[in-house]
Amino acid sequence: MMKKTIYCILTVLNIISILFILQIELNLIPLISSPFNIDTTTKINSLISSISQGLVISTIFYLVVIFIPEYFKSRTIRKLIKPRLITITNMIQMSVEYLSYKYELPPQNISLNNHNIADFKKITKLQNQIMNFHYKVMTKETWVNQATGGSNELDHFMHEKDVVKSKIDEMLALPNIQYEEDELIECLANLRDAWFYNGVEAFKENGNTIVLNFDKGVYDYYKCYKILKKYIKPFSFEINSK
Repeated sequence: MMKKTIYCILTVLNIISILFILQIELNLIPLISSPFNIDTTTKINSLISSISQGLVISTIFYLVVIFIPEYFKSRTIRKLIKPRLITITNMIQMSVEYLSYKYELPPQNISLNNHNIADFKKITKLQNQIMNFHYKVMTKETWVNQATGGSNELDHFMHEKDVVKSKIDEMLALPNIQYEEDELIECLANLRDAWFYNGVEAFKENGNTIVLNFDKGVYDYYKCYKILKKYIKPFSFEINSK
């Protein structure tokens, strides 16, 4: 279960517990009539109040002893991995934009956020061809024109694969990486072992090969990119006309 889900559940339980305490112990909220006799009702109220107080006290100790220290550790680890995340996210952004442009995927209202698996059906392989892709990125509030020039498609993705896997291995090897968000750690692990990159290797070694479910591999690669964008904002990106 994700940490955020646990925190949401814990927050709701504490709110309910505080309401019970205000109602039973402080009489700030009117009591609800009960069909039980006074003795039974008193015991029930006492039990509910004890459980509520125990939960609130336990939560306070959890916040002081575990949550707050882990929060600062998570901020530290994010600072350490941020440069690598930026490198990975920007590299994949250009690749996803290139594939979207090359295969004329449906236009997006919000850049590359709404594709589904059916959009990738036509992407069945990569080719040993010149990319000739022109684009611009905004760095420090300035648009910079760039192009792949004579870059070969397979060489481009092989280089990306090597860089991405290297950066991910470096991040996952850090001693405090467990304090990072579970979703991000899972995304990095999935990206490192992505079927898409296995396909890249297969096409590089033998361009005539067939990689089963390569379109799904591209879609899963794209989903990893969407998750990364939740944690790291890539450079603003636009495709230039040739």
